[in-house]
Amino acid sequence: MYCGKCGAEVKKDSKFCPSCGEVLNESGNKNQSVKSEENSKNFQASSNENAEFTKTAQPTAVNLAKNNENTENYAQVQDNSSVNQMQNEYTQQPETAYNGQNINDDSTETDEKYDDMPTQPTAEKVRVGAARKFAAGILVPITAIFLVLMGTFISVKFGVKGDEVSKAVESVKTDTLFDEKAIDSKTLAQYIYGEMNQKFISKHNVKEENIENFIEKSDLKSYIADVTGKYADLVLQGKGKAAVSAEDISGFLKDNEGVIESEFGYRMQEKDYADIEKQFDEMEETKPLLPSNWKSEYGFDFRNIYIYMYVGMIVSAIVAVLLMIWQSKILCGNPKSMTNCYGTEILISGIIMVLFAIGMMIIKNSEKALLLTIAGAILKPSALLFGAVGGAEIIVGAVNLIIHSKIKKTEARSLH
Repeated sequence: MYCGKCGAEVKKDSKFCPSCGEVLNESGNKNQSVKSEENSKNFQASSNENAEFTKTAQPTAVNLAKNNENTENYAQVQDNSSVNQMQNEYTQQPETAYNGQNINDDSTETDEKYDDMPTQPTAEKVRVGAARKFAAGILVPITAIFLVLMGTFISVKFGVKGDEVSKAVESVKTDTLFDEKAIDSKTLAQYIYGEMNQKFISKHNVKEENIENFIEKSDLKSYIADVTGKYADLVLQGKGKAAVSAEDISGFLKDNEGVIESEFGYRMQEKDYADIEKQFDEMEETKPLLPSNWKSEYGFDFRNIYIYMYVGMIVSAIVAVLLMIWQSKILCGNPKSMTNCYGTEILISGIIMVLFAIGMMIIKNSEKALLLTIAGAILKPSALLFGAVGGAEIIVGAVNLIIHSKIKKTEARSLH
């Protein structure tokens, strides 16, 4: 008979197991004797060390003690094997908390920190439809107009100066003053001849030829150039004084008394100068020559033009920039569409300005229209600056169009 707990062999009539001290009863020992006997046989078969002992050992107290010790060692080995297997399975799979989150992953805390940080949005390729391109295209000519206006204000304000204007008028050929009809479909000589006193003409037999000779020999052209330069400074720069009064005319004639005497055979008297001043003041044509009469004659004081030049320059620049920003919004900031739009309008503006500058230079060198020739001469410095600004705009516009072309080619290659 064997113990139902430790499997040790006990005597048939024993009440306690001599090995483990388990209380033995007749029913329990009978029910468990078979299992204990099978367990003991399995243990004896699996242990090489105890195989010889099992065959030769006698059921003595010493042998029973050794058998009990071997049984405990076997159980411990089995327990250790189970523990090792559980540890292997445990280490092969990461520990997880009750919510399924990895608790052994050292990067969990770091990942949570970076999850809270804002991530940079991925740039998406913006496609611009035909409707948006058409809307932005409508603004192209409008923007170009304001760019031209801005260039005009800049060129006139900083290009037209009194000294330059005087030199430009001085450079006008004298023959042009004789041949072209400048005032009321009359040449300058014809106009002066018509305004002279008829009694004086009859008495001294004055002819148009004498007037032309007077214009050529006197310093009339220099006088006109000096007065024009002063008007330019007053109107465009807001400085200096400019006026052609009756006293100015009599002063000019006094400076050229010798020419008058040689051409007309008459020496001017003080009474003659007084009559000329009176006649000058009574002429309607001479009133606009006084800046004090500009407001009443034209409803506008030209002495404030230089202020409006600054205002126009700033306003046109602001409007042009706002239109470009509007185009950027319409085109959704698409670089390809924006460079095409900006390049086109800036290029158009530059071409207009350069062509206008060339036209002014042609007019300046023309001998077919006196007033246009004088205007061209006056605006020559401005035309040069205007052309320079236009040339710069052509370069900027061309660069934008080149960038547009490169972006277009790059996108085409990326599609393939």
